[in-house]
Amino acid sequence: MANDPTRTGITLRLPVDIRRWARATGGARGALLAVAVLTLAAIAAFLFFKTRGVDIGKQNEALGYFRELKAIDARWDVELMRARIEFAPPPSAAMDYPSALARIRQGLAASAQDVKSPLLERGLPDLNKAFAEKADLVAQFRKASDAAKQALKLVMGAEAEFAGLVRASWRDFPDRERLIALENMVILLLADAQKYYFAPTETQHKNVEALIADLRDAAPRLPAALTSGIARLDSNIQELLRAKPTEDALFNKLALHTAGPRVDSVARAFQDEHREILARREVYRVYLATWLGALLILIGYLALRLVRRYRLLRQAHFALQADHEELERRLVESTQEPSEETRES
Repeated sequence: MANDPTRTGITLRLPVDIRRWARATGGARGALLAVAVLTLAAIAAFLFFKTRGVDIGKQNEALGYFRELKAIDARWDVELMRARIEFAPPPSAAMDYPSALARIRQGLAASAQDVKSPLLERGLPDLNKAFAEKADLVAQFRKASDAAKQALKLVMGAEAEFAGLVRASWRDFPDRERLIALENMVILLLADAQKYYFAPTETQHKNVEALIADLRDAAPRLPAALTSGIARLDSNIQELLRAKPTEDALFNKLALHTAGPRVDSVARAFQDEHREILARREVYRVYLATWLGALLILIGYLALRLVRRYRLLRQAHFALQADHEELERRLVESTQEPSEETRES
């Protein structure tokens, strides 16, 4: 009975079957565990990617370019107002606006790529176009303003010129009352021309045209020197009447230009976009913290189960070891019993 091969075979095959089953189930569980770990790690990596901080330096750099554009627009407005109310040229030389605008345009384009802002990529073309248009209008205004100032300067210089011409003609020209009337008419024309320069209304325009027409009509009855002076004055007056309306129209167009407000709107929208990005990333940070907390709880739970299973396996191992030792002891006893019986017989 102790040497029953069937019983001995069953006893010997049972640990092998258990090991095969454990190896098979352990491999499947290991694969599932690896997939689960990779999935959890991928979700954590995705949430971490969504919580990456915004480059504050790049954002401040873009806002600095917007401030520069706003400063240029404000400086343009100041220069335009001074050109309207002051006859003298500005005391300081104007900055190199084309170079400054080109530098700012390149900087904003680089910032849009660095901060990956869809709003900047959409808004910068219109903003650059608006400032290019205003820069062109400002250049045209300066040209018209300089022409109007030069024309007025030449017109106002006619007072001293005609005073000298009248004195030179006083002795040889018998109709001295006509000379006196001419001098008074020139003074009146210069006064109206100056009024027209600072307030180019339609009424002042007509007054200047009427006075120069009267001088033009009186020229044939005056000495040749005075006739030439009237022709020069007429030319300067016509230049003033051409340049001043152009300057005035450009000033009105610049006053309504949208370059400055567009800078404010784009900069404000860019800041709002940045705040929205920060708010979204704060939400993802909450998600990440929650996810990591859940992972820690899961890891703790799995570790606890692992410890428990390890203890069970250890107990099973000791039990199997004890059974194995008991089996060996019984096998030894069973083999010793027949030999003793043989000796006794």
